[in-house]
Amino acid sequence: MVKIGAHCSYCGGSLGINHGTPVVVSPADTPVWVSISRVPGLVVASASLAGRVGVDIESITRMSRAPVDAVALHPRELREIAGLRELATLTPAGLDRATTLHWTRKEALLKATGHGLRIPPASIDLSGIGGGQVVLRDAPGEVSGLLSTLGARAVFATLRVAELLSGGADAGSVDADSTDACRADADSADADIVGNTCVLERP
Repeated sequence: MVKIGAHCSYCGGSLGINHGTPVVVSPADTPVWVSISRVPGLVVASASLAGRVGVDIESITRMSRAPVDAVALHPRELREIAGLRELATLTPAGLDRATTLHWTRKEALLKATGHGLRIPPASIDLSGIGGGQVVLRDAPGEVSGLLSTLGARAVFATLRVAELLSGGADAGSVDADSTDACRADADSADADIVGNTCVLERP
């Protein structure tokens, strides 16, 4: 049996799974990294053998109702969203989805680094907000310094949430070889949930 606890790198405490970064408590000295995310009706857990992992899921509807762009998006990303809106490259619903997906990438990254939302997501610049490869273009020193120390790069993968909700045979997979497993409990989850994983992987 695998036992999961949590550790906060800021206060050093272990006050339950809702405080700090999830860690495997037993068996001891396991090489597995884990992360957990929740929305009402759905819990997702991700495990990685390749490096530190973060996972995040969000409701597109909930995020679209909140004025999050200013706190979620880097100035360059805001300009890219404005360009997509001006060119009508994406529908309004498509823009909401793209913005929510981008938020989950950032939160997954900050979970993987252990910083959480103590680092403002708007200080992180990722490519791929309108499609294409997701690459970390800029980040505060705490994040870039950790990646340099680990000799790692941030590898992102979008969760196939529909498969998680259906409970199909492939529900445990995502679009990245580096993430070993994903499990979901979806009693009443909405269909508008999207998510991402981020693994700090050594090349």
